[in-house]
Amino acid sequence: MNTKIIKLGWCLLFILFHQVVLAQNNAIFIGGTNDGWNKASFEQTGNSIFKGGTSDGWNSQLYSSATTNIFSGGTSDGWNVGNYNSQYDEVRKGGTSDGWNVGNYNSPYDDVRKGGIGDGWASTYQPSGPLPVVFISFIANKTNFDTDALLQWNVASELNADRYEVERSLDAVSFTKIGEVKATGNSQTEIKYNFTDENPAQGQNYYRLKQLDKDGKYIYTPVRVLNFSDNSELVNIYPNPSSGKVTVSLTSAYMNSNAALNVINMNGAVVYHVKLVDYKLPTLEMDLNNLASGTYMIHLNSGTHNYGVKLVIVK
Repeated sequence: MNTKIIKLGWCLLFILFHQVVLAQNNAIFIGGTNDGWNKASFEQTGNSIFKGGTSDGWNSQLYSSATTNIFSGGTSDGWNVGNYNSQYDEVRKGGTSDGWNVGNYNSPYDDVRKGGIGDGWASTYQPSGPLPVVFISFIANKTNFDTDALLQWNVASELNADRYEVERSLDAVSFTKIGEVKATGNSQTEIKYNFTDENPAQGQNYYRLKQLDKDGKYIYTPVRVLNFSDNSELVNIYPNPSSGKVTVSLTSAYMNSNAALNVINMNGAVVYHVKLVDYKLPTLEMDLNNLASGTYMIHLNSGTHNYGVKLVIVK
């Protein structure tokens, strides 16, 4: 009995061993549906689970990123469908007057770059028409023995010009009108103008012209400057105005020297003259009663010092 049981056990053990040894391509090792494994070679294959999806950028054969729509440039996003490089499409084009050129990305010369009205910048010189006045020169010099300021200006042409206003300043900032000269109006030939400031201030005097048209428009000339130093410490004349008797107080600059004193009327004629040869007195008395009422110039020159002052005679 025991011998039969032992024989039966060996038979069962042999059958079980035989099945285990021969197990190869049964279900537990066979590739499943769409799991990517081949039941024959157990290698990963390109089945559906590894195939690229629609427009996901992966190729079903090479598993490489393909040029599908997900990588293609969109409309006006600046990317090229073929080479993924930023290309020149609408997103790169310059807009109207934004200063960028559609073709070369360089800032061109369009309206946004042009100078505005009165901002000091010009896009190029683009006058809207002929200039109303074309200046040739504007100069300022001392005259009447350095007591007055003579302003002279020349213009090449005038168009619709009305007048020239003369302005003066003592600080080059705040200007005040001190006179005006009427313009010819319309001319294509050179015209010369002048104006005399008979009462310049002591120190720096700044002058400019304001040219006005008949329509109210105007322009300014550059500023000219003259310095009238106070030399009253050299000579003092009193009283001024005077009825005819005038005293001249001299300093050492004119004493003991050969000086000449002239009184000149507004026509430029010498009406009184005296020579001071080794003059040693500090004052000089002048009798000018024969002169008519008016303004005169007193000029005193020693060779090294030159002095001029206005004298008013009132009868």
